[in-house]
Amino acid sequence: MSNTSSALSRDDMLALIESGQELSAQITLDTLLQNILKKASHLTDSPDTSIILRHEERKGWLYVAAATGDKAAWFETTFGKYSAKAIPIKKSKAGKVLTSGKSIVENKVKGHFKGVDEETNKVTESMVCVPLGVGKSALGVMQILNKPNGNYDDHDRVLLELFASQAAVAIKNAQLFKSVLAHSGFYTRFTDTHRLVEIMRDLRRPAHLETLTILFADMRGFTQLCHSIGSPVTIQKQLNQFISMLTEEVGEMKAKWNDKSSEQLDFLDIGIGIVTGEVTIGGIGTETVRDFTAIGSAVNLAAAFENGARDKKRIIVNHLTYSAVKDGVEAERLEDFVLKKAKQTVGIEHKRYSLKKLDTLHSQKIFISHSHGDRQFVEKKIVQPLKHIGVKTWYALTNVRHGSVWTAEIRKGLEECTGMVVVVSKNSSGSKWVRTEVDLAFSMGRMLDKIVPLLLDDTAPETVNSYLLARQGIDVRATPNVADEIVRSIELNLAHSIT
Repeated sequence: MSNTSSALSRDDMLALIESGQELSAQITLDTLLQNILKKASHLTDSPDTSIILRHEERKGWLYVAAATGDKAAWFETTFGKYSAKAIPIKKSKAGKVLTSGKSIVENKVKGHFKGVDEETNKVTESMVCVPLGVGKSALGVMQILNKPNGNYDDHDRVLLELFASQAAVAIKNAQLFKSVLAHSGFYTRFTDTHRLVEIMRDLRRPAHLETLTILFADMRGFTQLCHSIGSPVTIQKQLNQFISMLTEEVGEMKAKWNDKSSEQLDFLDIGIGIVTGEVTIGGIGTETVRDFTAIGSAVNLAAAFENGARDKKRIIVNHLTYSAVKDGVEAERLEDFVLKKAKQTVGIEHKRYSLKKLDTLHSQKIFISHSHGDRQFVEKKIVQPLKHIGVKTWYALTNVRHGSVWTAEIRKGLEECTGMVVVVSKNSSGSKWVRTEVDLAFSMGRMLDKIVPLLLDDTAPETVNSYLLARQGIDVRATPNVADEIVRSIELNLAHSIT
């Protein structure tokens, strides 16, 4: 980082100071990464940027954490954290920068990782790649590509190195913050920075009474599974998958494990107890040793319900929980449960219910991907009819906030939705925004089987996005009630029955 003072102007230094202030205010990792790239693109006048991080689970590999540019969504989908493909540390420019800690500036790129150029059909002509590190900890690299006007020079390198040092600290802090939340019991994906600040404030508040919904879950047969598997690494991996399933989406985890095991795993099952009630919540302990927890009879009742959730009664809830969700579930009233201590002769009776089925219609929210040219059709034939039957919709025209990071907002919308409709037409076949929205949806594993093409004309779905090639679409020209058919198609791919 030589000749820093001569390479940078006063405006550059002011821009870096402003950037540092902006990054320090960001807590959520996804939003932070997008904002870092947006700023890096502005500082270097480069459309194609990416943050490539070291893969924690796959040693010797890197993954794309965030990207901008025409191929950003494809880049994130193909080389993302959960993708089958990854970038090798030993055979890539990014890996060289990561291991050496030295930046690369090339205006005639040679020896670039060909996997990217071949798949995007876009030659990487120029590049600045700088390390992202905090102290001796190498997080990854920031990569800036294809400056449209002129060549990259020492000014770009120095400016990006200084910015990357700020960005690396912000990324590390966001990762640590996410870890703190997870270890405190906050497993939900939060995308609202203000909400995260409120949570951190709650962690330091004195213990207080609050009405919460408490969930206890147990994997039946886990001890036997450990004996069958044997490998601690595999056990840890599958337990992490189980926790992710509980916090994000109940899917077909047991079937996937069964396919990979030579032993029969039918002994695996799940028991869940859910209770809504008043508890004492707060940080318990000292400033050096502190645990955020909840105590009270509602906690004990939830644990007891979980223990009793057996014999196909997998989810047992109390009356307050049932009352809050009764319009969207089918349930069986069970015999009242008496909660009492071991030596007590008299306890308190509690109503309890076994949840059987979800009413998926009332729990659905559908993401609509479409071209602006099809707006009238979307409003008249999709949004309003779905609203009439009680199904919510999400689409960029009304849900993306002005001035927000577009890709971050799309991701947030997709996380809120249970399915996606892609309007296929002559208009959308040329829309890079529709293509990008589908790319982002496919990058989220939970949406893979819940994307439905809606055929307005003879346009082939794969011309909108190649991922739609094998998808069963709905031809609106032969469908009297489009809204009902959308719901039916998506429901076929949802978990219609808990049992």
